[in-house]
Amino acid sequence: METTLVAPLAHAFSTELLEEAKLTRRVLERVPVAQFDWQPHVKSMTLGTLARHTADLIGWIKDTLDTTDLDVAVFDDAPVAPITSTEELLAYFTQRVEAAHTGLLHATPRTCSSNGPCAAATT
Repeated sequence: METTLVAPLAHAFSTELLEEAKLTRRVLERVPVAQFDWQPHVKSMTLGTLARHTADLIGWIKDTLDTTDLDVAVFDDAPVAPITSTEELLAYFTQRVEAAHTGLLHATPRTCSSNGPCAAATT
């Protein structure tokens, strides 16, 4: 029964993911490159960092499916290469969307742990 539930649920998530990705892409396309260094407050992220973070978030779906534990305290804090153009930002976003989409399409009861988005299909 577990196997028969995972595929439809993962497909539903996958369909929703692609719809959300379209909307997010429209927002990211409009982030002005000339304003990438702008930040509303010294303690705030720059607009470019926030745009990269937004592009990155969708990829956490794949990251979540690949692990049973997600401890942000042990993440590598190594600096990432800055994104300097809209094209780079959109390419990075596309890469993260594709990884998430592939992860969902290949979800199995094993990859859908109690912490994963398909948990309902395995309980």
